Amino acid sequence: MARRQSVGATLRAEFSAILQPFATKGKSMHIASRQWKLSVGLVLGLLVAFSGITAADQVQSTMQDWLAATKDQGTIPPGTKITMQNWQQ
Repeated sequence: MARRQSVGATLRAEFSAILQPFATKGKSMHIASRQWKLSVGLVLGLLVAFSGITAADQVQSTMQDWLAATKDQGTIPPGTKITMQNWQQ
């Protein structure tokens, strides 16, 4: 039991040391903790945003490839009848 309490005290001391640079004169550790959480949330939000940009670039690249491959297919002449037998020709 004493071992568990000393580990807890050590962890509290380490977290306090990590948060200490964020604590300024006149501000409590509670405010510093909120600033820390806000900073972490901002970084995670930016990571999610940039991963979405990468996915959009991949979709755009795929669409450009498809457009290049199908640009010379022509159009269907007026009056053409499309049936189940000929729609994939």
